[in-house]
Amino acid sequence: PKCNAAILVVNGEVAVVNDEGEELEVLIAGDSFNEQVLLGAGVRSGEHLVPKTDCEVKRLSRDHLIKVLSEFPDETEPLNEAIVEFMAGKYEQKLGHAPGGASVLRSASALFHKASN
Repeated sequence: PKCNAAILVVNGEVAVVNDEGEELEVLIAGDSFNEQVLLGAGVRSGEHLVPKTDCEVKRLSRDHLIKVLSEFPDETEPLNEAIVEFMAGKYEQKLGHAPGGASVLRSASALFHKASN
């Protein structure tokens, strides 16, 4: 089933598995999955979580986050920006770039330039 919430691994190990049963990555304490749903984006398609060890996870749905933020409206924009920055850094690292560095932009620019020729 699709998970319509962000997941935080509190302890233990959890595998991200695709629909074919292939393990894509292992999440450990402090790692998260599906953060984009907090921003209103769709869920990660074709991936689900499978515990590898005894583990504890926390689940946060967008609806719950909106309810909490309704009590702290000034925190909505800073939180959204923090989520975007976190996700960008996470994916930069997956691509082999330092978080916040310009190398990922240079790589993307070179790719687009090559593809347009």
